[in-house]
Amino acid sequence: MRITVSFLMVLLAAAPAFAYRKPPLPVDEWDENTQLTLARAMVGEADWHEPDHVAIAFVLARRWRVHQMNREPLTFQSYISLYSASLRSVSERSSFIRSLPWGPLPGPYEQRWNRVQKLVKAWGEGRVKDPCPNAVHWGGAMDRPSASWHPISCGLTRNIFYGRRDQDALVQR
Repeated sequence: MRITVSFLMVLLAAAPAFAYRKPPLPVDEWDENTQLTLARAMVGEADWHEPDHVAIAFVLARRWRVHQMNREPLTFQSYISLYSASLRSVSERSSFIRSLPWGPLPGPYEQRWNRVQKLVKAWGEGRVKDPCPNAVHWGGAMDRPSASWHPISCGLTRNIFYGRRDQDALVQR
């Protein structure tokens, strides 16, 4: 009996708190086309690097909510398409990214693409923890952010994530 109680205590302590979070988007914004657009943007902005994918999804959702409050209404899917340069480019790589289907992708990227889709679904269900809740933008080493932006650590990401010095005015949680 003592071992069972101890075992249960360990399980409860080890259960991730973020598993019970509410979904980051309203249900009416979370259809298969939106999931596909987010998955494509994540790969386009960070290749197959999952830590970046998670951070990018949360930054997009935060920025979209701010956009909804301050500008004309726009679907989350449309906002992703406008914000992600990798979805707008005419490069061969961007064409490949825009051709990624929702579902199986036979070939060398099959396992990676399947993982991205599972991550998108888990994110949409609120089962993924936000690694950098103060980030409101991302970029690469070649980008030059304005003086009001400052780098934020988001764990093992390859992109640089930024917050704003006037963060409270931009992000409403």
